[in-house]
Amino acid sequence: MFRRIFGGEVDPILKPVLVSVGFGALGQFAFFAFFAVWALTQQDAPATHVGLAYSCSALAAVGGSLLGGRVSDRVGRQPVIFAGATLQALAALLLVPDLPLELAYGVLVTMGFSQPIRGTAQRALLADLVGDDRREEAFGAFRVVLNAGATLGPVVGAALVSWRWDSLFAAITIAFALSSLAALRLPESARGPVTTGPSPSVLPLLGDRAFLAVFAATLGGWCTYSAFELLTPISLTQSHGLEPATWGLLYALNPIVIVLLQLRVTRWASFASRGARLAAGVLLMGTPYFLLELNDALAVIVAVLLVVVLGEMLWAPASEALVAGLAPPGLRGVYLGTANAASWGGMAVAPAIGLQARAGFGERGMWLLVAAIAFGGAILYLVAARRAQQESGRDRSPLGHEDEADPRDAPGDRRGGGRGRAATRRPDRQPARATGR
Repeated sequence: MFRRIFGGEVDPILKPVLVSVGFGALGQFAFFAFFAVWALTQQDAPATHVGLAYSCSALAAVGGSLLGGRVSDRVGRQPVIFAGATLQALAALLLVPDLPLELAYGVLVTMGFSQPIRGTAQRALLADLVGDDRREEAFGAFRVVLNAGATLGPVVGAALVSWRWDSLFAAITIAFALSSLAALRLPESARGPVTTGPSPSVLPLLGDRAFLAVFAATLGGWCTYSAFELLTPISLTQSHGLEPATWGLLYALNPIVIVLLQLRVTRWASFASRGARLAAGVLLMGTPYFLLELNDALAVIVAVLLVVVLGEMLWAPASEALVAGLAPPGLRGVYLGTANAASWGGMAVAPAIGLQARAGFGERGMWLLVAAIAFGGAILYLVAARRAQQESGRDRSPLGHEDEADPRDAPGDRRGGGRGRAATRRPDRQPARATGR
């Protein structure tokens, strides 16, 4: 039944992680879908101030990404996931009363800081539990559950904002609290440290040329993606006369399509190289917005959003798997956290420069900038994927730290600790195998 509906299967060992992800997504997407609209329509905030607040939130998320990945390697994935979800619940609770706009911006920044703390640890845990050849499927399943929760967020939010805005913020608080409770039921293996040696330095990442190429590509890819999440609602509600509740329903199209098609698209596109999929995905995310300048009918808006989500489905799981495959033993959280910092860096840049371009050159100037970033990101991903493929098969312990291999790893396994643990956890009991793609 699951395969028939969603187009694939999920390893049983991943299911407890995905439950926590789903509740968190419910609160996350409801909050980020409506905060800007609330500030603009209910608080009369200037659009440039809202854009600056989102940029500050994204910059705080850069710190949260670096902290979450590093700490989850040291103390375990589960404690970090629990702490991040709890902090989000407490931050959302502050918005239930009539909070002044300046303090509400502080909630936005706090939410940005705590979101990647939880998300980075969740992604690292998924990568811990499966072998490299199954990670793209695992991240695809992650996105299915993430967007299943996200589907309800904007839809419920649209109903609640039509009644009272404080009811929306109360519902967001409850969703994050449930995510925090679900984190208490994660696998026992997630509750201890991944690495037990001396705390590794992240500075040698600067010498890992393959990772630097992926980092730059991730920055461009997320800058392009954020046009949908941060710039599109402002454009549609402020320039094209769309009602906020209507935007909430349109936003829900994105997670619905991902839930139904993500695993299928991942499987259908597997014939193409990872670099080609990444480049095509970024281009599809960043170039269809010009159609809105020609015609802003509802059917055209829907078509644009469908093209964007197709690009997202090609890009997101492949991007996550690319980073996870590069990480040396014991540093998966650090690598994923640093890459996640690039994602939030892209989301920090996009609203600032996008809204400034809109103020100076109009909607067309803003979408031209987004398209230019998309082309740059596509080129970067082609270069990054080629460099990562060249690095695959080499010794991925270039940072000057001991390879903390699991005792069950086969002698001569130069990749180290991930294999023995992944092999024993695979539901089919077969050893994980590396892939060069």
